[in-house]
Amino acid sequence: MLTEHFIASISAPSKTPPTPTARDAGIFLYEHQPLAALRSTYKKSVTSQNCLAVSASHVFAAQAEKAVVHVYGREKGNQEALIPFSERIRCVALACDDTILVLGTESGRLYLWEVCMLKPHERTIRRLTYGKTCTGRRVATPQSHLQPVTVLAVDPTSSFLLSGSADAEILIWSIPNLLSFSPPSSNRLSSEAPIVSPSHRLSDHGGAITALVIGRSSSSANIAVSAGKDNYIRVWDYRTGKLLRTFFALAPYCLALDPMDRAVYVGNEDGSIQLIDFFHPSDANMSMNTLRDSSHSQTAVDSNPTKCWVAQSQNLGACLGLSVSWDGSTLLSGHASGKVASWDVARGTYTSTITALSGSVTNLSYLPVSGFSSSTLSHSTQSKRDSSIKIHAVTKPRNDQFDTNEGRVVQSDYNLTVQFLTQLSAFGASAISSPANKGTVFEEALTHPCFPTTMVEEGLAELAAWNQPQTPSSLDGHASGGSGFMALDSATDATSLEMSAEQQNADLLEQIAALQRVQKVSLDQLEGLRLERKILVAEQREHRKRQLAKERRRSEKNRAALERREVVMEDDDDELSSESDDGSHEMGSESD
Repeated sequence: MLTEHFIASISAPSKTPPTPTARDAGIFLYEHQPLAALRSTYKKSVTSQNCLAVSASHVFAAQAEKAVVHVYGREKGNQEALIPFSERIRCVALACDDTILVLGTESGRLYLWEVCMLKPHERTIRRLTYGKTCTGRRVATPQSHLQPVTVLAVDPTSSFLLSGSADAEILIWSIPNLLSFSPPSSNRLSSEAPIVSPSHRLSDHGGAITALVIGRSSSSANIAVSAGKDNYIRVWDYRTGKLLRTFFALAPYCLALDPMDRAVYVGNEDGSIQLIDFFHPSDANMSMNTLRDSSHSQTAVDSNPTKCWVAQSQNLGACLGLSVSWDGSTLLSGHASGKVASWDVARGTYTSTITALSGSVTNLSYLPVSGFSSSTLSHSTQSKRDSSIKIHAVTKPRNDQFDTNEGRVVQSDYNLTVQFLTQLSAFGASAISSPANKGTVFEEALTHPCFPTTMVEEGLAELAAWNQPQTPSSLDGHASGGSGFMALDSATDATSLEMSAEQQNADLLEQIAALQRVQKVSLDQLEGLRLERKILVAEQREHRKRQLAKERRRSEKNRAALERREVVMEDDDDELSSESDDGSHEMGSESD
């Protein structure tokens, strides 16, 4: 049976909780279908908008007006950790199969916290993961926003991260670049700390960004929708930074996309719900999506008044959270009055109030539907729900060492703990042929007799690039004069250049020596494998010969036994025939 749940969080309680179990609770987990009921609560947490993130195993809640994040375990329903930070957290989001927690700060920075990193690193290869690494590594961006980060959104492929701020800007980041250990190409030869900058800046809004959502498509045609205090809803192609369409809104506080990305729902300050249909019935061709029509990109469109839903005489208050059911038939809205309302999408009408909480509902989200059979789930969904990648405990970030290196993207000197949850796949090694199925790079390196040569070469080259003291341009600047030739009268510059060349030669010689040592070890191991194979083949041949000889002796014994039996049977037949002749002869004599 399919089961549908939703989770809601509140701000500071403004009235008495409806039940004793809800006392001191700030996060509520409800079952919506088939039986509406409160299933669990999480206490000692008060959250603002966009400060709640939920994975299959944990709930992350940023405490309002404080620099801490609460971590709750969904399996036991208890608080597992209280993570302090150096500044207030204004929004959170999960990325990379729920293994990276992204946090937006009061100062306009972003933190990426590796709660648990799945292996292998090639996440684009959707296969069952057999291990996980818990690092607690934390990555930070520079202060790219001028004001606090208010909302975060991650695309379905975990390739792009969008951050909206009170400074009316939306920044688009590359998550692989943020998490990479390698510095950007512009910093590869620099001694300064590498800095990752956003790929695009979206500055069309005229007010603070209040909501930001991304479509569910994994293709290059996916869209993002933003809402601001300038009362505009804007649709973006976030991969290129291009503005697609602009719509008027009343006073948007939150957004929710239709499951098919055909429409967006807007929660307004007056508690009404506004539907903006990208395939409007008044269009000449209803089957064509006009979002990418360049002739409409700079024109603001007023939404249809008939698409504004109002719950008469309900006193819901401002709509602070929206979420759409998996089939798109039901819309839930959380309001400042503490009520969670249900709306019929097909009819566009208010249905009922599911519950009334003790504080303003600041976050509201449907959880993935449970109860599907494994045959109906996609491969990526099965990998997410597989017990082999379940995160049993989060790893706390190392804030003390990180905060002393402001601006560094890669945190140095951290521990890596790897846990293998299932049996490793073994790949056969041969000296004359390569295995048919090599698996991923991580699997090949793990099961290889030694580190692959390509991996060693890449690591040495990257290490040499990191340790370069200065850029070639700076060397050229020191060694060349204004006329474009080398200043021969500068003994110091020539000496420094010669020392730099000698140092590079020494580094190259060390790399070559290291590669030669690795090659020697590899050849020795291959020679050992050849000898082992030769001995094994000889043993197998000798064993086969012994078996054949034993079978031959056994068959000869059986043949001799058969021959003896046949001789005995012939003797018995002769005796019987002689006895019968004697008997007949005696009977004839008596008759005479």
